[in-house]
Amino acid sequence: IVEKLNITSLKDTENLEQATQEIYKAGFHTGVMRENCGEYAGKKVIEAKELIKEKLINQNNADILHDLSEEVICRCGDKVIIKRIDDQWFIKYSDGELTEQSKQQVQNMDIYPHEYKENLPGILDWFQDRACVRLGNWTGSKFPFDDKWTIEPISDSTLYPSYYIISKFINQKQIKTQDLTEEFFDYVFLGKGEPKKNWKEIKEEFDYFYPLDLNLGGKEHKTVHFPVFLMNHVGILPQEKWPKGIFVNWWVTGKGSKISKSKGGAVPIPEAMEKYGVDAMRLYYAHIGSPHVDVMWTEDIVFNYKSSLERTLGLITELKKKEGSRSLIDDWILSKVNGHIKKANQVMENFDLRELATIVYYNFYDDLRWYLRRGGDNPQIIKKVISIWCKLMNPITPHLSEELNQDKSLVSAAEWPEVDQERISLKAEAGEEMIKNTLVGMRKVIELAGLEKPNKFTLFVAEKWRYDFFSIVKGEISRTRNVGEIIRKVLENEQLKTKGKEISKLVGMLLKDVSKLPSLVLSQEEESELINSAQKFLEKEFACEIKIILAEDSDSSKAKSAIPGKVGVLVE
Repeated sequence: IVEKLNITSLKDTENLEQATQEIYKAGFHTGVMRENCGEYAGKKVIEAKELIKEKLINQNNADILHDLSEEVICRCGDKVIIKRIDDQWFIKYSDGELTEQSKQQVQNMDIYPHEYKENLPGILDWFQDRACVRLGNWTGSKFPFDDKWTIEPISDSTLYPSYYIISKFINQKQIKTQDLTEEFFDYVFLGKGEPKKNWKEIKEEFDYFYPLDLNLGGKEHKTVHFPVFLMNHVGILPQEKWPKGIFVNWWVTGKGSKISKSKGGAVPIPEAMEKYGVDAMRLYYAHIGSPHVDVMWTEDIVFNYKSSLERTLGLITELKKKEGSRSLIDDWILSKVNGHIKKANQVMENFDLRELATIVYYNFYDDLRWYLRRGGDNPQIIKKVISIWCKLMNPITPHLSEELNQDKSLVSAAEWPEVDQERISLKAEAGEEMIKNTLVGMRKVIELAGLEKPNKFTLFVAEKWRYDFFSIVKGEISRTRNVGEIIRKVLENEQLKTKGKEISKLVGMLLKDVSKLPSLVLSQEEESELINSAQKFLEKEFACEIKIILAEDSDSSKAKSAIPGKVGVLVE
C-alpha cells in the first residue's frame, strides 16, 4: 500500500491516513487470526471480533460505549453532549403484537408515495423502544408517573389530531382541563363508561372526524414521526378508529439544502405575501413538481405563476363583457368543462396537485381562449362556466376564486361542481378538433407554397364513402393490426367493394400512422355543416375568401387527399 500510494516520508500524513484506513478495512474483511491467537486461531477477523466482544462482556471485563458517527451541533452553535440516564422512561414500540397489528394496518391504508407504503413494514420491524420523557426546563405536559419529567413531544404529538377535536371545547370553555380525566378519555376515545356534562357532544364530534383520513408531513418524519403516529393509534384506539392514510411531502430547497427556520433562508410570511402574493405561491407549490420530490425555490418562476393568475383575471374580465347568442361552440365549451371536472375529480383522488393545477390553470384557460377566438359570446354559458372555473380554482387559489366569483354565496361555501354527463359531447369535441386541424393544415399549405398572403382557399370535405370506411377501420384497428383482416372486413360493405385499390392504400396509411384516425368519425353531412359554420372564423383568421365544397364535386387532387377529420386544402 505504501508503494501504491507512493509514500516516501512520515510527513505524508494524508496518504498515510488513507493507507491506514485501507489496511484496516482489508484486514477486517479478509484477514485471518494467526496461530498464536489461541481459541480464535484460523478464524476470520470479522468473526473473531464478535466472539471476543461477547466473551469480554459476559466476563464483566468490558461494556458497550455508545458513540455517534459525527459531531451533533445545536442550533445555538454548541456541541450536543449525549448523556445516558438510567431511570429513563420508554414506550415499548418493540412489542411484537403491536408491530404486527401496525404492519397489517399499513396494508389497509392509502399511503403516498407508494414506495413508502412498501417500506413502512420494514421500518416498523426495525423500530425499537423510544424515550417518551425528557429532563430540563421544557414546555409540555408533566409525566404523570414522575413529575420531574416532561413528556417528549414526539411521543404525544402523534395523537394530536384527536386532541384538536377536544381543544375546541376547551377553548370555548365548555369543559376545563381538570375535566380531562381517564374516564373522560375512555368515554370519548374508546366508548367506555357513561357520559357526563358535554361529553356526549364531544364524542359525537370525535366519531365524526375519526378515523383520521390523512396525516401529512415532511420526508424527515418517515422514520421518526409516522411510525410512532401509527403505532400509538393502533396501540390505544379501537380498530375502527385507526388511521386511513399518510402523505409524505418532500422539501422546498434553496442553494442545495432544505429551506427552514433553523437553517435560515425562510422568507417571513408577511414579506412573501407582499412580494409574491399568496395565491401565486400556492400555485407554484402545487404545479412546480411532484410533492414527492424536493422543490427548488426559484423566485423568477414564482413571478411567472403570478403572471399566470393575472392573465386568468384578464380573460375572465374579457368574458364578462360578452353579449351574444347561442352557437355550436357553446356545446363544445360545455363538453370540455364537464370533462375537466371529471378529470379533476380523478386526479384529486390520487392527490395529484400538479395535474389538477394543469387542468384548472392551463387547459381550462386555453379552452376559454379558443372559445372566444371562435366567436363564443353567450353570456348565460359564460356565467355558468366562470362559476364552475372559480370552484375548481378554490382549493389552490382561494383568494382569486372569490375575487372572480359572480355568485351570491362564497365559493368556499359552495358545493363542488358535479359532472353533467349529458353535456359531454364527443361529437362537439371531434368537430372542434377538425377545425383546429384545418387551421394547422391551411398554415402549412401557405408555408409550402411560399406565399406571404393568400388570396383564396378552397376546402374540400372528404368523399362520402370514406366516412363509412373510416368508421369500420376505427372499430377493427383496436382489435387487430392485420392488413388482410381489416380489408376483408371493409369489403363486406357492398358500397365499398368498388373502392378496393384506394382501400388497400388507405388501410396501409392508417396502420402506419394511427393518429390520422379522428377521435370520433363523423358523417360527411356533419363535417360539412361544421366547416361551413366556421367559414367566417377562417376568413377572419386568414383575411381572404374561403370556399367550401364536397370532394365529389371536384376533380382537384386536393379533393382526393381529404379524409374524415382533415379537409383537403387548395390555396391561391
